[in-house]
Amino acid sequence: MARGDDSATEDLYFGLDSIRGFFRRHLGMELYEDAYHELIVDLLVQIHGGKLRDPHHLDRYAFGIARNKVARGVRQLLQDRHSEPLSEDMSEQPESASSPERAAAQQETVGMAMRVLDALRPQEREVLMRFYFDEQSAAMIQADLDLNRTQFRLIKCRAKARFTEMCQARLAAGTAYTRLTA
Repeated sequence: MARGDDSATEDLYFGLDSIRGFFRRHLGMELYEDAYHELIVDLLVQIHGGKLRDPHHLDRYAFGIARNKVARGVRQLLQDRHSEPLSEDMSEQPESASSPERAAAQQETVGMAMRVLDALRPQEREVLMRFYFDEQSAAMIQADLDLNRTQFRLIKCRAKARFTEMCQARLAAGTAYTRLTA
């Protein structure tokens, strides 16, 4: 695995099905696949970085990371619920009643997102654009880019993580001072 062998990466990906089930039970059907792919990426980074001392304990090591991911996910979900308005009536405004300030803020956010997309590696940008904006199927993108399923998911997962990090960094730096409310 330390050599970067694709077959070893694929074995790792398909060898941790019990953790996939753990994510499914704790995060639900909508989130478990992405969490599992992030886990695989994290494991690969840590394995290549020499953080896994004993390869015989890979399952336990991976499960520890999975537990931490679930705990962070639950904490984030609770935080999101606390920041939502108490009543749906408070947030119900017709879309046409959008203020000029809101429209400008939304345009600034879209501009920042496009600049971040432009800063990604070409293959990452293409995968994200085709999958999320053009709503192309994973199979179609894999065939066009000559990727196997594992390669596609890892590229998509890494690209999403980089996109999120870069957006957060720009927001923290004040390059896009906007917070849109629903």
